[in-house]
Amino acid sequence: MNPFLQVVLVATVMISAASAGDAAAAPKFKSVKPQTPEGFKLEEVTLATYDGAPVMLTIYVPPGDALYPAILDIHGGGWKDRQVENDKPMMERLAQRGFVTALVAYRLSGTAKYPAALNDCKSAVRYLRANAAKYKIDPERIGVMGGSAGGHLSGLLAMTNGKPEFEGDGPHRETSSSVKACIVMAATMDLMAANKTKTGEGSIAFFGTTFAEKPDLFKDASPIARPRRRAASDFYRRRKRFAENRPRRDAGETQSAEHRNRSAHAQGCTAPVLDEPAVARPDRRSLRGVL
Repeated sequence: MNPFLQVVLVATVMISAASAGDAAAAPKFKSVKPQTPEGFKLEEVTLATYDGAPVMLTIYVPPGDALYPAILDIHGGGWKDRQVENDKPMMERLAQRGFVTALVAYRLSGTAKYPAALNDCKSAVRYLRANAAKYKIDPERIGVMGGSAGGHLSGLLAMTNGKPEFEGDGPHRETSSSVKACIVMAATMDLMAANKTKTGEGSIAFFGTTFAEKPDLFKDASPIARPRRRAASDFYRRRKRFAENRPRRDAGETQSAEHRNRSAHAQGCTAPVLDEPAVARPDRRSLRGVL
């Protein structure tokens, strides 16, 4: 072999190997840290305190004098882990697209049992509506979103619009906690089916009991059992094993949903798809279209 050609081949192989090594070493995903957008106001509010445990609300307010639709984020974590920080980058980016965004740190299952978490989320909606002028919110355009356990609570909050028995004893009880739209990402909507054979540890911690002992409690907390005309427009994003849990067209309620079978649980918490009522009209193809 030509000595020059041999040197070139060896050099090419070495460069290719080095490039492959660099590519293998590079992380596939880059962690995004919370950073308040320039010009935006960040406010932390204590909604209530229960046995020393505060229920906190983080709010991002865009600059300018316009009224904005608002989105409340309910974080995931199996109802037991605090994951507000994980969701902040997402809500910061939504705020930059013309929304007031907020995140609620509800009571976790290690502190209080169901329906405490739902009560806290409704309290957060009430606070935003009661303070709409302060935060430049259009009180008629408030939505809620969440993934995993937060998706379950988002769906349940939306499907219990106008139900006073779910409000709890938080502040602003005279104000409505109803929402106009809801995004559910990678969440179980039927806690009866999910726990019928064997109640998971997370559900036992959340309810303080098993399905066998109190099936009505699991039904009470299942959004699928509550399709109704006053419920909010719902967006759903779920993996295949949750497909059977889609809310049905009962009582005239059009709460069917699309899903993608290839979506993993984590992907489902970042890429919602629209339900049929939202897709049906061109001006409703986005969350802004619904809100």
